[in-house]
Amino acid sequence: MKTLELPLPTPALPPAAATRYGFRLHPALDASKYEMPGSLANVRRWKAWCYVGNDCPAEETRTMQDVGYVMVSLVDDTIIPIARGDEHHRGYDLLHDFSTGEYMNYGAGTRRRGKRAPGLPINPRDYVPVWSHGTNYVYGPKDVADMTVALRKWLSYGGRDGIVIGANDLRGKALGSRDMVERNGDFTVDPGSLAPLGAAIYAQFEKISTTLVALGPTPDRIAMTDAFQQVFDLLFMVDPFGYQIGLDQARKEDATQRLRDARKSADSQALWEIVFGFNGLKNVMHKYLRDETEKAWAWSRDHLRSIWGDPDLAIDMLGRL
Repeated sequence: MKTLELPLPTPALPPAAATRYGFRLHPALDASKYEMPGSLANVRRWKAWCYVGNDCPAEETRTMQDVGYVMVSLVDDTIIPIARGDEHHRGYDLLHDFSTGEYMNYGAGTRRRGKRAPGLPINPRDYVPVWSHGTNYVYGPKDVADMTVALRKWLSYGGRDGIVIGANDLRGKALGSRDMVERNGDFTVDPGSLAPLGAAIYAQFEKISTTLVALGPTPDRIAMTDAFQQVFDLLFMVDPFGYQIGLDQARKEDATQRLRDARKSADSQALWEIVFGFNGLKNVMHKYLRDETEKAWAWSRDHLRSIWGDPDLAIDMLGRL
């Protein structure tokens, strides 16, 4: 009788110390191929080595590139930043190549022939890709559970808040990353209520309105600084999903520049115009919401519900500000 020969387990690597931000690069990876200054709050400055180039021109393979997705481990404190050129299937192809050793068979976009390199002790199933610049998607209950765990770690590592949008069975639902963690993945919105994102936007407008009214005709510098910061906070809040509420990149950049100019001159009237004027942030969102509500497209209805919950309620509430 033949005995079944099981493969030997991959030797465990010595644990690497976590950074002071709570995470560490997977110890099987060459740290010289990653630039990770600071916490995940600085991810726009991070760089990662493009190993395979499955999503970039051949000549850009084997170079340092910006980071889009960051793989967050569900089982420990390791992360794996993914170069923009290795983003195929959100980086899972690269993790598979790490685990099989196939990642060593590519260079300048050309397959290398020869003996396969030993695989690295990286299990793709242990990781969830988090898009570092705003919007992530979930498609079912397992996605929600895994993304909730990953985002809880992401935020604790300094990652910025973003938005999680549902698809397939979760169409028409969305949460902010922080809301998703705090609600433990519960996307439920009571009928006739604002969704968490819509409620947060409305609350910020109310806060700004109260602050501007309290400024009076001769506001002091500290009060003005607080008012401007509240508007910057609003723009930062909606940045990941601005296009879904009528604030495209051009509008956000224009509002940001006008805010900076008004802050230099401590101009409270200019600040009011930026937020509540005819073409201010609130009215742009309000008009977009009304226009999109009148459309019969399923996509329009879904994305409005995902942000605002009850669009008609949102229209009425924004109109009262």
